[in-house]
Amino acid sequence: MDFNPLSKLYRTALLEYSTNKAYQYLIDHPTHTYEIYNPSCGDLLFVQARICHHTIEEIAYTGQGCAISMASAHIMCKLLTGQKVTHADRLDKLFRQMLTQTLQDAEKKELKEAIILEGVTQFPMRIRCATLAWEGYEGMTPHEEGECAND
Repeated sequence: MDFNPLSKLYRTALLEYSTNKAYQYLIDHPTHTYEIYNPSCGDLLFVQARICHHTIEEIAYTGQGCAISMASAHIMCKLLTGQKVTHADRLDKLFRQMLTQTLQDAEKKELKEAIILEGVTQFPMRIRCATLAWEGYEGMTPHEEGECAND
């Protein structure tokens, strides 16, 4: 049994993020979408965004998955909403690097609460769970029918 208080705090925070439904919905008139599946554990996410004037106005997801993938999806949406695409791409890159190598303190600070998922590095088989939503963000393709609210 693990009595480490930080480990318990980590599990509690992950559970809170994974059950938060704030970004778990379908977007009306998305401009970009992507469906991604992790066959090793059965996680399935459908990531959608409305990107206008190079800014992520709205990003959300639906699907099911383990606590790590759902927490990561929520944190990703929270972090990327309102960001310029160039900055969101940088955050995506930093997040993935965090799970495979050491980041500088300034880079970790850019990731804000996404840093909580750094602990996943202790479980290599779960890294894909943590990156699934981010892979969905990276793989999103534009929809012709999606409209910018500002256009």
